[in-house]
Amino acid sequence: MAGAPAALAQDSSVDTYGGTGGNVVAKVDGPTADPPSTAGTLPFTGFDLALAGLGGLLLLGVGFALSRAVRPAAPAHRGDG
Repeated sequence: MAGAPAALAQDSSVDTYGGTGGNVVAKVDGPTADPPSTAGTLPFTGFDLALAGLGGLLLLGVGFALSRAVRPAAPAHRGDG
C-alpha cells in the first residue's frame, strides 16, 4: 500500500505528450470563419435519394409479398344450391 500514492501521482499523458497534451486543442481549434450562408438549401452530402427510395420500395414489396405468403388460405365457399 505504500506504493499506491506514487502510482496515482504518475500521469501517462505527461509521458506520452511531454506535458503539452492540453495545448494541442488550442493549436487545432484556431479561429474559424463563418461559412457562407445559403438560405433555403440543404447541404450536398453525396447521398443518392433515388437509391434510398428504390430501397424503400423494395422493402415494401418484400414485406407485402411475405405477408401474402404467410396468410392462411381462405376456406372454400360451398354453395348449397
